[in-house]
Amino acid sequence: MGKRGPTPQGELTVVKFTSNDRPNPPAGMTARARNLFRKIVSENPSGTFFDGDAVMLLKAFCEAETNHYEATKAIQKEGSVIESMIGWDRRNDCPMTKKVLNPWFHAQKESSAIMASMSAKLRAKRVEVGVAKKDRKTVPGRVMFGE
Repeated sequence: MGKRGPTPQGELTVVKFTSNDRPNPPAGMTARARNLFRKIVSENPSGTFFDGDAVMLLKAFCEAETNHYEATKAIQKEGSVIESMIGWDRRNDCPMTKKVLNPWFHAQKESSAIMASMSAKLRAKRVEVGVAKKDRKTVPGRVMFGE
């Protein structure tokens, strides 16, 4: 036993990492989210490093985008204001309703917040989602957060 612990018994090997490896979508993703995952991965430069955290952040981003898309479709179909039952009118034997904001707006808002948070975290890991840096119109001297 050496001064800093036991002496290794086996041989050490060097594992080569190639940064051109592109991750596959994790299991359990919806079809739309998988397609978006593949699209984002393919649009990033070949040297982009996708570690486990980046893959999970990208998965969350893609699933949130899918939820946002579904909520937007539902709002377009049902309208922004819907009739909601608030009770039963015993006298007239019919439901009592009132107009309320479509609950899909809450799902849309939450999905937007998750997408914003995940995209900022992905930018910190040098993974681009949405508009590529070269296509952004920025004011000289100003830097977006996360860059």
